[in-house]
Amino acid sequence: MITLKGFAVKDFLQGYLTCDSARINSSLPTPMALCTLKGRVLANGWALELADGVGLIVHRSLAEDVITFLKPYAMFAKCAFDTLATPVNVENSEDSARNFLAHWSIANDQDPTPEQKDVSLTFSELMAEGGMVFINKTLSQKFLPQMLDLHVHGAVDFDKGCYLGQEIVARAQFRGAVKKQLGQFQWQGLAPAIGDTWQNLEGIKGDVLYVSAAASSQAGSSDLASGYGLWVTRKTEDSPN
Repeated sequence: MITLKGFAVKDFLQGYLTCDSARINSSLPTPMALCTLKGRVLANGWALELADGVGLIVHRSLAEDVITFLKPYAMFAKCAFDTLATPVNVENSEDSARNFLAHWSIANDQDPTPEQKDVSLTFSELMAEGGMVFINKTLSQKFLPQMLDLHVHGAVDFDKGCYLGQEIVARAQFRGAVKKQLGQFQWQGLAPAIGDTWQNLEGIKGDVLYVSAAASSQAGSSDLASGYGLWVTRKTEDSPN
């Protein structure tokens, strides 16, 4: 989590996040993305209102990039980064009003304890099962928000005011110019790597965003590793707009 403080922080973020900053609250993290001028997603995640600012939850590999990107604009708006990057404590919860992922919410207590374990892998699996993407540095600045289905999961408000990259994102949406889409693929044998352009047996290519842990499957006399993944691939004629 990156913490941003200052006068009218939400007003400042309104000009940079894809979500309507008025929706940012202290209970349910708000899905959001930060785009470049070309409309490509620099980072995505969630925004959370804090007692003295707003926290932006992004992938740990992109925290420094986000700060570097926003810092000149933030200084002009008299906002400053108070906390540069800290791990986020999460907890199991049945309170749907707080859950930003199935049965998981941001913990009220953010003080780390020695017995806490890293649940990043669990989160990656849950998000992939739900068709959700949380990009890292390898995937940064490569895709429009719609290619990652961020608008499907509430991270993009098309009726809000202008923000960085908004013109390109909106034009692609309303003119049907998004030519690539998020999808699931199956792999067998050698698992592709995140960021690779991978081709399946049908000759379809896509950019790999997530790869599941390998499982063994019996094929003749050999055990072949197999699994699934998420990728961005070209839309077909029968794909929904």
